[in-house]
This record gives sequence, C-alpha cells and structure tokens, in this order.
Amino acid sequence: MGFATAASLEGQGEDLNHDESQEEPQESTPQAVTRREDPIARHLRLKSHSLSNVIGDLKSKVTTRRQLANFCEHHAFVSMVEPLKVNEALEDPDWLNAMQEELNNFKRNDVWTLMKRPDHCRNVIGTKWVFKNKQDEHGMVIRNKARLVAQGYSQVEGVDFGETFAPVARLESIRILLAFASHHGFKLQQMDVKSAFLNGPLQEEVYVKQPPGFEDPHFPDHVFKLKKALYGLKQAPRAWYEHLKELLEDRGFEVGKIDPTLFTKKVNGELFICQLYVDDIIFGSTNTKFNDEFAMLMTNRFEMSMMGELKYFLGFEIKQMAQGTFINQAKYLQDMLNRFDMKGAKGIGTPMHLKCQLSLDETGKMVDPKLYRSMIEKKGKSNAARVNKKRKEMLFKPGDMVWVHFCKDRFPKLRKSKLLPRGAGPYKVLAKINDNAYSIDLPIDEFGVSNSFNVADLTPYDGEDLGAYEEGASIARGGEEQLDKKLDMELDMKISHGRAREEREACAKEEEVQAGPRPGPTGLQTERARRRPDGQPVPTGQHPGAQEL
Repeated sequence: MGFATAASLEGQGEDLNHDESQEEPQESTPQAVTRREDPIARHLRLKSHSLSNVIGDLKSKVTTRRQLANFCEHHAFVSMVEPLKVNEALEDPDWLNAMQEELNNFKRNDVWTLMKRPDHCRNVIGTKWVFKNKQDEHGMVIRNKARLVAQGYSQVEGVDFGETFAPVARLESIRILLAFASHHGFKLQQMDVKSAFLNGPLQEEVYVKQPPGFEDPHFPDHVFKLKKALYGLKQAPRAWYEHLKELLEDRGFEVGKIDPTLFTKKVNGELFICQLYVDDIIFGSTNTKFNDEFAMLMTNRFEMSMMGELKYFLGFEIKQMAQGTFINQAKYLQDMLNRFDMKGAKGIGTPMHLKCQLSLDETGKMVDPKLYRSMIEKKGKSNAARVNKKRKEMLFKPGDMVWVHFCKDRFPKLRKSKLLPRGAGPYKVLAKINDNAYSIDLPIDEFGVSNSFNVADLTPYDGEDLGAYEEGASIARGGEEQLDKKLDMELDMKISHGRAREEREACAKEEEVQAGPRPGPTGLQTERARRRPDGQPVPTGQHPGAQEL
C-alpha cells in the first residue's frame, strides 16, 4: 500500500473494489465517446486511495515521500553537527533543549542572582556558549551538550580571583588503580557529576554578563552576581575540588598523601577507593555494598549521571574481565589520525633510525607550530596505554625475578650474567620512595659504572614462563634484537680489551718483581747528566736540556 495524504484524496476518493460495469450506460453522442477504463490503470493514473486507508490527519497538507525523507535526513544530520554560532543553535530544537537544560542547572544550583550593576564593580566578565556532542566508547553521539562558560581571560588577578591551583589525577595513577583493582578482584565503577563546577562556592565577588540569546527583555543592562563557580573561571576547578574534598572528609575518607585526588576509606578490613578527575569519578570496593552507599551519597548531594561499570575514560577503552583488565586507545588514535589527515599514511619504525640526520631547512616551508605541538602532545598521550609484551612492569614489592626482567628490558647491555654483581643478586635497593616505587642501583665493577633509576607506574608481573617470556620479547622487539646483539658484541670486545690490558699490566709488574731492584747510576754517570752539551755545569734546579733566556 502506497502513501497518500488527505488533501490529495478529498473529493476524489475512490474504492478499488468498485465495479464500473454497474454504472448506468451513457448515451453516445458524436461529441463524446465513453470507454471503459481498467481499474488498476485508473488507480495508477489518479494515485488515489480509499479514505479509510489513510493514516493521519485528513486535513493536513500534501507531503510526498521525498519531502518526508529529506526532512528525516536533515534532522539526523543537524543533530550530529556542533553549531558554531548561537543563532544556529537557537534554530535547532535539540540544541535549544540542551541550552535550556544548562540554564535549569543554574537555577537548580542557585548559581547567580540578576541585579543592577553596582557602582564599585570594576570588571564584568563576558559569557559564551560552547556546544559539544557527547560520544560513547564506540564514537556514537549519545546526546547534545550545551555549556555556558565565562570568558576567564578577562579576569583581573587580585580582583576576580586569588588561588587557582587544583590537583588533577595523572594517567599513571589511573593505570595503577586499574592494576590494583584487577589484583584484588573487584571491578571499578564510573559516574559523572553534571555541571560539577556549579556546585563550588566562590570566595570572591564576581559579576558576569547575561548569556547570549537569553537576555532579560525587561532588564537588558543588568548583570549576574555569581554565588558559585562557573565554567571558564580561573578559580572554578579549585572551588569544586575543595567543596568535594570537604564533603568526603566529613564522611571519613582519607586523602592520599602522594596523590591528593585519591580518596580511601577502610571499614572492618574492607577497602573503598575512588579517584577524581575533575567531574569524573572512578570508584570501587572489595565490598559492593560500599559502592551503593557511595552512589547514594553523591546522588543526594549532586546531580549525577550513573554510567555503571568503567568502560571508557579519558580516551581509554577499558575491559574488566576475570583474566585481567585490558586497555586500548583505538578510538583515540583513530580520531587523532582523522584530525591530522593521516588515516592513509604509511607507518614507520619507532624510535627513529639512528643514522637519520635532522638539520635546519632554511629554504623550506615553515610548519604551523601550534599544529605541530598538538601532534606531539597527542602522540605522547597515545603511549599511555602502550605496554609491550617485553616490558613487564610490576606493582607493590616486586620480587627478584621481576627485577631481573625489568633490568633486562631497560638495559639490554646488562643481559649477560657476568656483568651482574656477584653475591647478593642483580640489584641493590637504595631507597624506598613509597609502597609503589623504589630506587635501585646496578653497579658494573669492570667499568666502574653505576646505573640508578626510579621505578613507578607499575603493574603486576603475570608469572609466565621465562622461555615464553624471552621468546615473546624477541618477537615484540623485532629489529631491536639486532641492535642488542651488536651492543653485546661491542661490550664483549671492551671486556676482552680491558682484561687483556689488566693482564699485560699484571705481567709487567710480575716481571719487575722477579727481576729485582735496578742498580742506581754511578758517580760518573750522574756528573755527565749534570753537564751541558758544551761541557759547562748546569745551574741547580735547571734541566740539562733547558735553554737560557
């Protein structure tokens, strides 16, 4: 059954089952001749249906299939596009709803008060709308987010803000937390605080302009006095962190001594731990009851969006399984390649070849330094999830076998057992930095060289077979194995030369001992040595061959 509209059927609706043969015959005239038309052909010509088959409002305007398809395509396309201007967002219902939701959060959290600009107000900060499509771990757009931010670059230090520092969790801390949870057999959960900065009370007196597109028509010259922080303000992250820290400390949580974004709580031998990254919170416990209590605590105080099990965080795709926790950055790397138009580029070996010489190109075209720095920054972040099969790192009081593998990975020239110190094993602990980090010393007596380094960002050693470990390491390293062999050969040559030199010196000393003391010079020999070539005596303190000035 095809589509039809009410307007196209009014006054001309016909039933396909109607038999025209039952109509009264018309009289033939020379001016008109009536012929019987096939019902199907008549239907195709008129494209009409019975009114009983029409779905929808019979008084609606005509809408063809193509018009309906175009409308659906346009609607789906616009919802995927982030508008650049406020006027574009106001014309789209989805973005308009997102903007209204943001303003509702302001009202719910009692963020500001509309008032006439006071005479003592020295600076009024502007506001701006920022539009962003929120995506899931697969890159699919799940919702439209509109955020009203303050133009913090116009703030005056000492007037609009004071202290601005706020701690942020490092990627190494997050990886350690993932390893810790996997080691203790519990899964991490994730939650997000909606409009987190709107909950942090301000200590300074700050005024902002009315949001573009939502000015009060009765008081267009009024300004908003902020009671709480606004995104874009320099002190907003600190205000939010201090507010959340105070809340957690009142509930018995302890702040990490090394990482201030890590909060822990122990009750009857059970451990609860959570990590903060601005408005994103990762938490988990050895007792799932604590997870529910923490979720209830946060929901009662803030507006939360519960995301459940941790799956996607800061560019990491995380899978928590019984065998362990697996992380990758496939989506992050794909977005990076698309951004820099390198999706079809060919890969090269890393690190760069040792013989590659880079020099200044005076006549070459200058590159965009901002783009270059952005590429380097994203490339550095992409290595956060890289763990080579050879590069096994450890967590919490590593054992001897773990240290041996660690040393082999980072110092290929130390692989030969003859280079490791005899007696107490291949390492010596110098200092304990904390429960997760040690400083160790690897002395090489033959050359008097000492390699010291700190160990951090550690993950548990999986205890796999040493033979399989070395085989996998060889495969993972690829062409670097040849470089390691070359280093080993050079090291063997140095050892051989050094030992040969020591043997020659020892032999020379032994011959001197066996030969006994040499006889001293006679009186005549001494007198000849004290005279010049011309036979004159040499003055005291002057060498016989020295020339007089």
